Amino acid sequence: MTRLILIRHGQTEWNIIGKFQGQSDTELSSEGIRQAELLAEHFEEFYANHIDAIYSSDLKRARDTAETLGRKYSMEVQLDSRLREVHFGKWEGESISEIKKSDPKNFSRLFTSPDLLKIDGGETFEQVQIRAMESIREIIDKNSNRTVVVAAHGAILRTIIGAMLDVPLRCIWKIRQDNTAVNLARVDDGNFMLALINGTAHLKSSAFSFDTL
Repeated sequence: MTRLILIRHGQTEWNIIGKFQGQSDTELSSEGIRQAELLAEHFEEFYANHIDAIYSSDLKRARDTAETLGRKYSMEVQLDSRLREVHFGKWEGESISEIKKSDPKNFSRLFTSPDLLKIDGGETFEQVQIRAMESIREIIDKNSNRTVVVAAHGAILRTIIGAMLDVPLRCIWKIRQDNTAVNLARVDDGNFMLALINGTAHLKSSAFSFDTL
């Protein structure tokens, strides 16, 4: 059995202003740094009393989130570029309002049928899910009977959780992933069982509200 703890990175400035980040190497905002620190501070209280390894996307926002947790446990973070966010091609660096104007047909597909989305210069969600699950399966193979943290990004984590739950790619936006959200999965003989999705109990000052859905 392997226990996986999947974590989304903390907030970035581009999250605040609604710009598509993709594989652009943006940094955590001051709030994102605070979120990562709260995650580390309350990790044992809410999620796991120990961890054996930490893996992360090599993009700075995920890496810095993972390294904040790594410092708590005096543990080195292992980087894997396959855990990077979806490459959004020509959309990267553009705001939602800009994309709605310049590429309205594709933008509508993003949330209604992401499985059909093809952005100039970007990846498909199928390609992302394939590389993500290659990484996850390698991590599982290397960490039998261990508890492992994986830090990544909102869209790619949705493809990973979707694969674990056999959810079609067209439905992945039904899976919520807030900044520093924690997802807990148990893996037995290749079979996944999700115990928690989008856990944010560590953000004690940020009460959950259905109004933010």
